[in-house]
Amino acid sequence: MTSSALDIGPETYTARNQEHAQLMQALCKLPLDRQLLIELYYREEMKIADLAEIFNIAEPTVHTRLFRARKALREQVAKDAASTGQSAPPTPKR
Repeated sequence: MTSSALDIGPETYTARNQEHAQLMQALCKLPLDRQLLIELYYREEMKIADLAEIFNIAEPTVHTRLFRARKALREQVAKDAASTGQSAPPTPKR
């Protein structure tokens, strides 16, 4: 267990794990280009300039695509939650 896992109670830890699983499940349903953009930006903490170079697009286009990818992820999470009767977890902000 990580130290952050030890700092929270078992209910909070379980809820966070469930939220993470919901987000990952929804992320896998997005088109591959949106998945990659979100993962590179949030998980790998890549800078906008680096993403622009990788995708061979302008930096403002990266911002637009991130906006659209986050919106699509929020919508997919809400759709999945509605179909299972669960509440939707918050999406990451940065």
